[in-house]
Amino acid sequence: MIKNYNNIEELNKLFLSINKMGFVESKFKGSGAAGKTFESLIGKRGDSKCLPDFKDIEIKTHINNVKYPITLFSCMPDTNEVNSNYMLINFVKNCGHYGINNKNIYFNSKIYVNNICLSLNHFTKSYIDFKKQEIIIDFVSYDLELINKMAWPIKKIEKIIENKIKTLAIITVNRIQNEESTKFKYKSIEYAYKILQVYGALCKPLCQEIKMPQTAFDILMFLANNPLYNTARDIVEVRKIKANLVSINVDKLVQEGFLERQ
Repeated sequence: MIKNYNNIEELNKLFLSINKMGFVESKFKGSGAAGKTFESLIGKRGDSKCLPDFKDIEIKTHINNVKYPITLFSCMPDTNEVNSNYMLINFVKNCGHYGINNKNIYFNSKIYVNNICLSLNHFTKSYIDFKKQEIIIDFVSYDLELINKMAWPIKKIEKIIENKIKTLAIITVNRIQNEESTKFKYKSIEYAYKILQVYGALCKPLCQEIKMPQTAFDILMFLANNPLYNTARDIVEVRKIKANLVSINVDKLVQEGFLERQ
């Protein structure tokens, strides 16, 4: 059962009314114009980096036949360095970006992990520090001196995802654009929880064949795909499976030889 069914139903009604409007002329420009136009049509004001767009639903628009990925959220690094903004601008300029907007330095950008990028007076290296659980960008001079360091704690990113993207609504949009105006037609809406339904449907025959409960299978797949997370606490905090279910199913998996305690 989907807990926020009423919110989904309300958003669906709003979407259908907007869909019937056909092509709507946008007052906005740039890569986020389709999303901002839809938000204005449903009466949403402004944007929050921490909270979902509509009740507990995060709304994302995707232009039909455009290959750009959808940006789920933005997250500035945890750093107090004076040159951080300057360095990050250079990093983004060299590594590619969708845009830099105003002096507050809001980025809608890609961070390439395990990547080295050259600049005029330094180079940047991005990587994951598995011990500290951080995504890092090092700014290093050609004399190999560390100029600056930026860090995004993975826990911080997880918290944003948990708070902001509980349910994701993806709206497909058709666009008509010329020199004078841009118009959008909001064609279809889908919800990310369907992914979990498909996953469950695909796993069900296999679970029946090997006579394994779905929860035990989920735990086994989580541990296999995430070797850094190897404790019951990790399963509870990261995979979001209740502690009592983890305890019961881990014991069962150990007894049947699928897991080994260390």
